[in-house]
Amino acid sequence: YHRVTALAKYGVVNTLAGGLIIIPAVFFFGIRGVVPGIIASSIATWLISRLFLHHEVGRVRVTPHAKDYWKSFRRQLKDRIVHHFTILPIARDCALPIVVLHLLGTESVGYYRAALGISVGYLGFLITAMGQDYYPRLSAVHENKNALVKLINEQHRLVMILAVPVILGTLALVPFLVPLVYSLQFGPTVEILEWQMIG
Repeated sequence: YHRVTALAKYGVVNTLAGGLIIIPAVFFFGIRGVVPGIIASSIATWLISRLFLHHEVGRVRVTPHAKDYWKSFRRQLKDRIVHHFTILPIARDCALPIVVLHLLGTESVGYYRAALGISVGYLGFLITAMGQDYYPRLSAVHENKNALVKLINEQHRLVMILAVPVILGTLALVPFLVPLVYSLQFGPTVEILEWQMIG
């Protein structure tokens, strides 16, 4: 429905609600609180999304025909096949700590994960936030090649305008940021994070 503001608000409220549910569950019940916390957090996520949908869009009254289902299914399947190729970097990020563990040891995995936590956790939100608006618009014009190229170029310029200053600022502050977020013992994380920022 292209309610980008609502998506941003939902993201903030959802993150806060998830933290307010899972953290107390683990604090009071320890390891036994993880599963109930995740289940409760998932229910809260669903409820929050329903509230935002109802508030922003209203009651959705749609009566699709069988041919509409089939057409939507084929388009989604085609889009998902392409989208799943973007999961390869996620698989790489899961496999890399295992490789680091076997080659360099557990301490190096900690340094790597610390650097990844900053680069992905604190900077990845920018790409995620833009993606929530970008992908629906991309899907809407997927048959119009000129509009598709124009949209991709606009998004690339937007990413460069927003992300490059953030990355350069983070690069400049890495020696101060790592001890602030973790501790002075995470000194080797600085070099890893610098390489990740450059990448």
